[in-house]
Amino acid sequence: MRSKTANEIFEYWTRLCAGRPVPLRRDIQPAEMRTILADVFILQPSDDKTTTVRLAGTNICSLMGKELRNTGFENIWLSESRTALHRTITRTTAFKEPHLISATMLTKSERHFNVEVALLPLSSDGHVADRLIGTLVPLDLPSWLNTDDIQGLTIKSICPMAAEHDAAHPESEKKAPAENVAVIRPAAMGNAIRRVLHLRVFEGGRQD
Repeated sequence: MRSKTANEIFEYWTRLCAGRPVPLRRDIQPAEMRTILADVFILQPSDDKTTTVRLAGTNICSLMGKELRNTGFENIWLSESRTALHRTITRTTAFKEPHLISATMLTKSERHFNVEVALLPLSSDGHVADRLIGTLVPLDLPSWLNTDDIQGLTIKSICPMAAEHDAAHPESEKKAPAENVAVIRPAAMGNAIRRVLHLRVFEGGRQD
């Protein structure tokens, strides 16, 4: 993991697990991750292979140049990466195993920069992982970052977050292996504040 944000969300998720394979949605407390809240999203997979953004932090909406709430998460990815994205989301929920995606963000003028995306499972009932919490953070900050329209993300690599975290923090205690379960087929910048899934965020999105 190259970003501090991905490390923070993984360590927070691991603490919430408290020996369970996956934490509950209601365990999420915004105040406990306030330093990264603007980079956090919540996703809801569905049976038709789409994944809906239920919450997106202000930094993510600003980066993408639009409000992402209630839109398809796959829509911010280029078509050639959507199959791999869907497989990763399915594996993350089915095996309750967080994953890290290294990606490239392409702009409409064919410039690019590196992005790190974390995907971690959540459960509504303590059994089935039916939501994901994650972060999306640019690793580069080019001077033109907010002056060029975004085309979409393309995947470079995917790996389990635990392996990445343990490699970077060999002294830390490793999380117990998650129990394998059957594959699940998953069912601008204003002042207003809303609460979604116990998170308080400013409604985001760049205004031209």
